[in-house]
Amino acid sequence: MSQGEWEGQPRDECYNEQVIETLSKDPRHFRAPGGESQDDVRTRVVSFVNDYIVSSDDSTVAVFAHGVVIRCFLDYVMQSQTTNWWMHTVDNTAICKFVHDDKRGWYLDTWNHTQHLDADL
Repeated sequence: MSQGEWEGQPRDECYNEQVIETLSKDPRHFRAPGGESQDDVRTRVVSFVNDYIVSSDDSTVAVFAHGVVIRCFLDYVMQSQTTNWWMHTVDNTAICKFVHDDKRGWYLDTWNHTQHLDADL
């Protein structure tokens, strides 16, 4: 998610009381100056998935992405209008598997799978 003019800036210099109030009122549409909102990311991700993955001749496609992108796609798949999408944990290197079926559309198969990180393996 692009943070626009805030990228590389200390968080406490960007998030003052007014910004936090605005963000808490409408988190889905909030964007930093010159940045993206959650809905912007969701639109971008869904467009990519539909343009490149659904239309692919390959039956399996792997996409490596940041947690925000994965959570925004989950929001789309679950047809969610919630503002607490950030509550869905995506651990670093976790596997999230989405499946597309021509009849059912997208559905979530696996979420935040981290067994490969088990120290005993």
